[in-house]
Amino acid sequence: MTTIQIKVSDALVTRYGVKALQERVQREMEWEEMRLLAEDYQQSLEENDIDYNTVAETARQKAWEKFKVENAILFQP
Repeated sequence: MTTIQIKVSDALVTRYGVKALQERVQREMEWEEMRLLAEDYQQSLEENDIDYNTVAETARQKAWEKFKVENAILFQP
Protein backbone atom coordinates (compact mmCIF):
# COMPACT_ATOMS: atom_id res chain seq x y z
CA MET A 1 0.00 0.00 0.00
CA THR A 2 1.22 3.48 -0.79
CA THR A 3 0.79 6.61 1.29
CA ILE A 4 0.16 9.87 -0.54
CA GLN A 5 0.08 13.45 0.62
CA ILE A 6 -2.49 15.89 -0.68
CA LYS A 7 -3.07 19.57 -0.08
CA VAL A 8 -6.33 20.42 1.66
CA SER A 9 -7.59 23.91 2.35
CA ASP A 10 -7.50 25.17 5.89
CA ALA A 11 -11.23 25.84 5.65
CA LEU A 12 -11.98 22.15 5.04
CA VAL A 13 -9.66 21.05 7.83
CA THR A 14 -11.30 23.53 10.20
CA ARG A 15 -14.80 22.49 9.19
CA TYR A 16 -14.38 18.70 9.21
CA GLY A 17 -11.11 17.92 10.97
CA VAL A 18 -8.11 15.97 9.75
CA LYS A 19 -9.36 12.57 10.91
CA ALA A 20 -12.76 12.94 9.22
CA LEU A 21 -11.12 14.02 5.98
CA GLN A 22 -8.66 11.12 6.11
CA GLU A 23 -11.51 8.67 6.68
CA ARG A 24 -13.53 10.16 3.83
CA VAL A 25 -10.65 9.89 1.36
CA GLN A 26 -9.95 6.33 2.57
CA ARG A 27 -13.60 5.33 1.97
CA GLU A 28 -13.53 6.92 -1.48
CA MET A 29 -10.41 4.92 -2.39
CA GLU A 30 -11.98 1.70 -1.09
CA TRP A 31 -15.10 2.34 -3.20
CA GLU A 32 -12.94 3.04 -6.24
CA GLU A 33 -11.08 -0.21 -5.72
CA MET A 34 -14.39 -2.09 -5.48
CA ARG A 35 -15.64 -0.35 -8.63
CA LEU A 36 -12.54 -1.40 -10.54
CA LEU A 37 -12.87 -4.99 -9.31
CA ALA A 38 -16.52 -5.05 -10.40
CA GLU A 39 -15.54 -3.65 -13.79
CA ASP A 40 -12.88 -6.33 -14.22
CA TYR A 41 -15.35 -9.02 -13.12
CA GLN A 42 -17.96 -7.80 -15.59
CA GLN A 43 -15.40 -7.76 -18.41
CA SER A 44 -14.26 -11.27 -17.53
CA LEU A 45 -17.84 -12.54 -17.61
CA GLU A 46 -18.44 -10.91 -20.99
CA GLU A 47 -15.23 -12.37 -22.42
CA ASN A 48 -16.38 -15.82 -21.35
CA ASP A 49 -19.96 -15.37 -22.61
CA ILE A 50 -21.42 -15.62 -19.10
CA ASP A 51 -24.61 -13.69 -18.34
CA TYR A 52 -24.05 -11.47 -15.30
CA ASN A 53 -27.74 -11.42 -14.38
CA THR A 54 -27.85 -15.21 -14.24
CA VAL A 55 -24.75 -15.32 -12.04
CA ALA A 56 -26.14 -12.60 -9.75
CA GLU A 57 -29.53 -14.29 -9.44
CA THR A 58 -27.95 -17.65 -8.61
CA ALA A 59 -25.76 -16.02 -5.96
CA ARG A 60 -28.77 -14.17 -4.54
CA GLN A 61 -30.78 -17.38 -4.27
CA LYS A 62 -27.92 -19.26 -2.60
CA ALA A 63 -27.39 -16.42 -0.12
CA TRP A 64 -31.11 -16.34 0.70
CA GLU A 65 -31.21 -20.10 1.28
CA LYS A 66 -28.12 -19.90 3.50
CA PHE A 67 -29.68 -17.04 5.46
CA LYS A 68 -32.91 -18.99 5.98
CA VAL A 69 -30.99 -22.02 7.27
CA GLU A 70 -28.78 -19.98 9.59
CA ASN A 71 -31.73 -17.94 10.87
CA ALA A 72 -34.45 -20.59 10.89
CA ILE A 73 -35.73 -19.36 14.24
CA LEU A 74 -36.86 -16.14 12.58
CA PHE A 75 -39.17 -18.08 10.27
CA GLN A 76 -40.93 -20.18 12.90
CA PRO A 77 -44.53 -19.25 13.75
